[in-house]
Amino acid sequence: MNPITSFVKRYPLAIFFAIAYITSFVGGYLAEVYPSDIWAIFVYGPIIGAFVVTAIAEGRGGLRVWFGRIFRWRVGIQWYIVAFFLPLVIQLIALGLNILMGAPLPTAAQWGTWPNYLMEFVFIFLFIGVAEEPGFRGFALHRLLKSHSALIATLMIWVLHTIWHLPLFLNGSETLILIPIILAGSFVFTWIYQGTGGSVFLVMIFHAMVNTGRFYFSSLLNEAGQERQLILMLAVYSAFVIILVVKNWANLSRQPEFETESVTADPQLAAN
Repeated sequence: MNPITSFVKRYPLAIFFAIAYITSFVGGYLAEVYPSDIWAIFVYGPIIGAFVVTAIAEGRGGLRVWFGRIFRWRVGIQWYIVAFFLPLVIQLIALGLNILMGAPLPTAAQWGTWPNYLMEFVFIFLFIGVAEEPGFRGFALHRLLKSHSALIATLMIWVLHTIWHLPLFLNGSETLILIPIILAGSFVFTWIYQGTGGSVFLVMIFHAMVNTGRFYFSSLLNEAGQERQLILMLAVYSAFVIILVVKNWANLSRQPEFETESVTADPQLAAN
């Protein structure tokens, strides 16, 4: 066996994260030193890392299985409802609390800007959802679930995903409150991933809706209201996750059965 192939097969997760971190950190550095939108391509480090490692370690068969998870769209309608509307419900509850705490009521004109965010959703889906989730969930979480409970795998992904965001913390693009938000999101991502039998597509939709909802609802508020909205969103999000964890503790504390699939036994491919 080729020594490179052997090395990648032995340390697939470590190599994946090395590629994801190096590309994103280099991109963040270059964007600071040589400001240009071209460095945005480095955000695709996670999907690039997942593709490269899968191709080397598992070949074309592994890539077929991996792509099958990314394009797995045939899931129950309830998961589409969750992916599209749960982020909006959380934001609406947070907004209601925000108004009770003194934030001004959004005007009809402000509410009416929502069509502008349809293209925002498409952009975020293609730029953030596609860049991150085939790697962090479709590759890393998938592999971690083969040897760890869903709870441990989720916590591991949270830590590793948070580290990937380090350039955003250092350049001031994001505040540290994003760290617990990523934690809450990690549990919901795992819940969706398990519930859909490993659909990265639904996870990408949810991720894009979380970000789109955050931007839209922030546009309805003044600066003080925006800061409070983020905190309240985290509070509502956390409450939902606590309920989710308690209700699904049995699933979180054991290894999910669908994760035992092999390269040649992908459920969706076998059905075709």
